[in-house]
Parts: sequence; C-alpha cells; structure tokens
Amino acid sequence: MDGVINLATFVLFAQSFKHIGRKLVDKNIIKPFGNKKNFSEEFAAVTNLAGSLLAVNIVSPVIRNKFGAAVQSEFMKKQIDKKPKIIQTPKNPIFKNFSSSLKI
Repeated sequence: MDGVINLATFVLFAQSFKHIGRKLVDKNIIKPFGNKKNFSEEFAAVTNLAGSLLAVNIVSPVIRNKFGAAVQSEFMKKQIDKKPKIIQTPKNPIFKNFSSSLKI
C-alpha cells in the first residue's frame, strides 16, 4: 500500500501542478519574457517539480500515517478480542495457594 499511496499522490500532484502552471501562463497571470509557448512549458515543468516535492515530502507521509493508524487500530481490536478471558477467584483463604486468576 505504501507504494500505491506514493505513486498516486505523486502522479496526482505532479500533473495537477503542471496543468495549473500552464493555465497561469495561458491566462497571463504569469507573464513570459519571450516566447509564450516555450515559457509555458518551462513554467509547467517548474510547477510539476513543485507538485512532486509537495506530494513526496508532505502529502504522501500524511496519508500513509493516517492509513497505517487505521490498519493498526483494526489489527489491535482483533488482537484484543483473541485474548483469553480471565476469571477472578474469590477472596477466601482456601484459594490463597491458587493464582489470582485462571485462564480459560
């Protein structure tokens, strides 16, 4: 699952940021110094890199940790259910040589 989460966030953020970079240049929000077409692709590559770094260093670890915590929680619930039940012995001098609990 770790690889799937890494790959999915990388592709999603890298492509989204690349698309945003092209749109910023196409709508003249970011103004090129020379040829608009070349600058659009260059800026898209820069925003693609920014999206990749964001995905790999921030988003992916957060998602992995949330997913891992959920899986660990479910695993622990199943393990707790499998523990043996404990029966307490009565507080009576007759039982003083017995252990304080018996496992079933």
